[in-house]
Amino acid sequence: MKFIATDDFHMEEPTTVCIGKFEGLHLGHRSLVEKAKEQGFKTLLLALDMNHRPSLFQKDERALIAERMGIDYMVAFPFGESLKRMSPDEFCRQVLITRCHTACVIVGEDFRFGYERKGTAETLRKLGKEYGFSVFVLPKKKYEGDYISSSRIYHSLLKGNCKDAREMLGFPYFFSGEVVRGNQIGRTLQMPTANLEVPDGKVVPPKGVYATITHIGDEIYGGVTNIGEKPTVGDKQKMGVETFLFNFDEDIYGKEIQVDLYYFLRSEQKFSGLTELKENMFLDKENAKKYLRSIRENLFI
Repeated sequence: MKFIATDDFHMEEPTTVCIGKFEGLHLGHRSLVEKAKEQGFKTLLLALDMNHRPSLFQKDERALIAERMGIDYMVAFPFGESLKRMSPDEFCRQVLITRCHTACVIVGEDFRFGYERKGTAETLRKLGKEYGFSVFVLPKKKYEGDYISSSRIYHSLLKGNCKDAREMLGFPYFFSGEVVRGNQIGRTLQMPTANLEVPDGKVVPPKGVYATITHIGDEIYGGVTNIGEKPTVGDKQKMGVETFLFNFDEDIYGKEIQVDLYYFLRSEQKFSGLTELKENMFLDKENAKKYLRSIRENLFI
C-alpha cells in the first residue's frame, strides 16, 4: 500500500474512493472498504485529517491498519481552509476528479461534504452522474443496538472497556512502536518489561494494568501491561506502556512491537514499596494468564 500525507497528488489510474475521517478504521469503515474492493479499480482511502482531539490511532498506525484491510492507497488529506471553503461541486472537480481520478465513490449514509457541510450523499449521487463516477451509499453499522462510531469507541476506551472497543473496531485497540529502555525496575523484580513510549495525541485508556497480547514479528505472546507513570518508584517520566511477556526472555530493544489491549485488570495504585509492588505484579501476571486462557488458545503463557 502507498501512504500519501499531502493534498498534492494525482492518481494515474482510475480509483474507487472511500471518503471519511477514518480515525478508528472500525467495522463501519471496513464495510466501505469491502464494497470498494468489489468494484474492480484500485482502492483509495481518502482520510480527511481533522486533528481536532486525541486520536485513536496515529497516521502510521492507520496506514498499517489500512494496509491490512487490503487498501492500495491511503491519503491523509489535510483539512485546511481551502478544503473547508470548497463547495460540493468544487470538491468533486478538484479532489475527486483531478487528484483521485475517481471512477467510483463509497460513503456512509451520514456523509457530509463541502462548505458548511452542505453536501449530502444525495448531492454526491447527483454530482457523480454529472462527472461520470458511480456512488454507493452504505448504511451505518451497529453494535448492541447503537451506531458504531470513532467517538463511541473513544468513550469506551476512556472507561477502560476494552471489549466494546474491540468489538466495534473489529480488532483490539493497540499501542505500537520501538521498544525503548525503561528504568530496569521490572528486571530487578524478576519481571523484565518491554517498554513503549505513548505518542502525543494518542488516546490513552485509564492508567492501570491490562491483560494483553503482543506481536513481535510473526509471533504472539500473552502478557500483562501497565499503562501509567509508575507512581511507586517515583518515576515522573512521560506516560509509558510496560509489558511483561510470558515465557519470553530475549533482547528486543529497538525492535517494533504491537501491544493489543484485551482486558482492564485494575487501576493504577501506589504501593508502600518494592516488596508490595512485586507481590501485586505477580498477582497481576496470574490474573492476566487466567483471562487470556479463557479467550485464546496456543498462546505462549
